[in-house]
Amino acid sequence: MSEFESFEKEQKKAFDLGEAINQSFEIYKKIALPGGLGLLLIMAILSIASISGIGFFVDIESFSEKMKNFKPETLSFQDNLIYIGVITIITALISPFIAGIQKMCHEVDHNEEVKFSSIWFYVNSDRFIHIVLATSLITLITTAINNYLTSSMPLFGNILAICITFPISVLTFIMLPLILFERLNAIQAISKSTQLVSKNFFTVLILLLLGYIFAFVGLIAFCVGIIFTLPIIYAVQYTVYKNLS
Repeated sequence: MSEFESFEKEQKKAFDLGEAINQSFEIYKKIALPGGLGLLLIMAILSIASISGIGFFVDIESFSEKMKNFKPETLSFQDNLIYIGVITIITALISPFIAGIQKMCHEVDHNEEVKFSSIWFYVNSDRFIHIVLATSLITLITTAINNYLTSSMPLFGNILAICITFPISVLTFIMLPLILFERLNAIQAISKSTQLVSKNFFTVLILLLLGYIFAFVGLIAFCVGIIFTLPIIYAVQYTVYKNLS
């Protein structure tokens, strides 16, 4: 391959921010309702399961009292490990359903009917283990870094943790659609996502921040509405994947 052809190929990987915003909103408009209802159902199931699980091991009232003053940075080493493990497990359990929302985005992109049942599609699929492994690995790393820095550096730990963990989240932003649509394993998806996003890091960062701002408008405006604005993040995720892969 000539130098010009290599340059031309690299140029195709860059994408226009304005066009990406338009693409994201076009996808979002069609997944907002089914995606939001799917998130609502998942939250309800997890809440019931969590309350039932907590009630089995501890007294609910005493647990509620402890949670009012809960601060991860004050936990003992053993409790920190438990906390990191719980966060990782919860994120891993949610990840196949988030993959289902990615499938909805894929359906929109291919002019197919968006099905609510897509939310369950990857729960029983050959992609399940790769989805869970990739999500668990990134969550474990970022949560561990965050907890270590905030507990060991009370003054600047939070800021330093954000400076380290947020770029990791951005660089691995499209690992999920890479697992789903290019059938990569967890490590391959993390590696390829990092490689692709790093070449357009600030464009992806701006697009992601705009997505978060829009998503949290639902929280400010009518609280529960965030359930139906949050799918914009997954629409952005699919758009970035589509433009970079």
